[in-house]
Amino acid sequence: MDMSKKKIGSGTTCAVVGCTNSRRRLNTWFDRECYEHRPATKRQCPCAPLFRFFRKPDTDWESRTWLKALNLKNPPRNIYVCSHHFVEKKPSKNHPFPKLWLGYNPSPQPKKPTKGTAASPQRKKRRHDSVVMRSHLKRLKTEDEPPGFEWSIWGEDESATTLLGRENTGPDVEAATQVWREHGYHSSRPLPQRALNGAMGRMQDLEELVSGLGVAGHLLDRWCVSDEDFKHFTKFPSKNIFFVFWKCVEPSASMIEFWSKANIIGNTALGKDAVRPSRERKLPLVDEFFMFCLHVAVGMREQVLSGMFGVSTSTVNRILIIWSNYLYHVLGTVQIWMTREQVTRTMPVKVQNGCPNVRAIVGCVEFECESSETTTFQSEKLSNQKTCTKFKALIGVAPCGSITFASKLFTSSISDMELTRQSGILNLLEPGDELVADKDFVIGDLLLDVGAKLIMPPSKHKDDFSKVDHDRAQAIAQLGILFEKVIRRIKEYQIWDSPLPLTLAGRMNQMWSCCCVMVNYQGSVDHDVPIDEHLYAKFAEEGHLFSNSPQKDG
Repeated sequence: MDMSKKKIGSGTTCAVVGCTNSRRRLNTWFDRECYEHRPATKRQCPCAPLFRFFRKPDTDWESRTWLKALNLKNPPRNIYVCSHHFVEKKPSKNHPFPKLWLGYNPSPQPKKPTKGTAASPQRKKRRHDSVVMRSHLKRLKTEDEPPGFEWSIWGEDESATTLLGRENTGPDVEAATQVWREHGYHSSRPLPQRALNGAMGRMQDLEELVSGLGVAGHLLDRWCVSDEDFKHFTKFPSKNIFFVFWKCVEPSASMIEFWSKANIIGNTALGKDAVRPSRERKLPLVDEFFMFCLHVAVGMREQVLSGMFGVSTSTVNRILIIWSNYLYHVLGTVQIWMTREQVTRTMPVKVQNGCPNVRAIVGCVEFECESSETTTFQSEKLSNQKTCTKFKALIGVAPCGSITFASKLFTSSISDMELTRQSGILNLLEPGDELVADKDFVIGDLLLDVGAKLIMPPSKHKDDFSKVDHDRAQAIAQLGILFEKVIRRIKEYQIWDSPLPLTLAGRMNQMWSCCCVMVNYQGSVDHDVPIDEHLYAKFAEEGHLFSNSPQKDG
């Protein structure tokens, strides 16, 4: 077989003549960084691809129609056409075939007459008449103008009688006047200057009106419509729970002062009355809180939030600093550590049968921050972690799935025993309490000092288990799975997806604490259990959500 005549497929290249779109070009475009979703690439972001390839249908009629539209001399075996050549960017019901930019122009060219063809008598006569007319034409001079003629008559309101002479009257003049009026294109006057000025003034007023128009309503109402929108952008499970939380923080949030003014008030001896009032806020309070949620829950950076809310980057930074510190102090008043009675009442049955004295499941969570060149940060990092700074925190989860303890962040070089000692959880434990931890988290000696006990997964073989050991092992396994689910909820806040920039290092503790407390507002970790929104509303009305005393009602 002659290999030169063997049909080969178009492969990953568009089969249209002159089109250079290929799979290699598309992969190169996919590897680029997306400007709107950075640092994600085009392949990772939800943006539409640059183009797509569609294969020629296998049916006989559609295949012939495609080949006729492409007009290829030697069509390949497998034909692929990119989306640029379809009317709707893909084969559709109305436009199933490629029609755009197919590489050829089907319009015919007019035929030229041959040299030996003689012109017809009618064409010769028309050519002769035109030559005679051009030979008799003369340029009209100013001194040779006929009577009744004016060179510039545009805008003049004069009739044919004026041009033909006011003293002439008669039927000929009246007929000429009638013809002049029927074809009097000169009689259209330009607009007066006063009308032009009025129109220009009206246009300026409309431009000022349009430039001053803004979109009514809060930005939250335009971005979050359904419960799914609230869950994605704020991590609150529904619209009702979001506004229950907002009603709890709104009264005190309305009294927030800018941090610069608070610093001036604290350093002046005259007090608050001597300081001028704060500038007017550029955004409503609920939009400021929504900006903080987008920053923490979705991971939007300051530049993206600046363009989204229509404010400067410095304003975005100031709002994020204010709300990080404000929510840190307000949510810090929530008593999340549960009493022993509350833990027992909300404990699952399987855990209650195996580990009835468990108070919490404890473990460590690590986050990364961009590397700093200062000697202080470098000395606190391990030798294999010089590329970034890692921070570690201790977290405690109740058997019901609620976060009951969250320490501040420490550098990752700290040991587990020192982290437990400095976190402050030992001061909350009571004699007889039990903590569940991973086998590598060895803090049993510290718990013995306060009368508590550490429970770890059993190391016996399955055949050596008694009934009590079997129930205990199942309870510990269930608690371990529960702890991993809670950690996943915290890390679903996309601010922790990538190493934090050094500009956020000053408020990292605040954001970490806010995320831990707001996770408790997402309801039960078990997705099969519905969220009791009426209970949240009742707690909000009675003031139990932000109380300095323990919640005795669970």
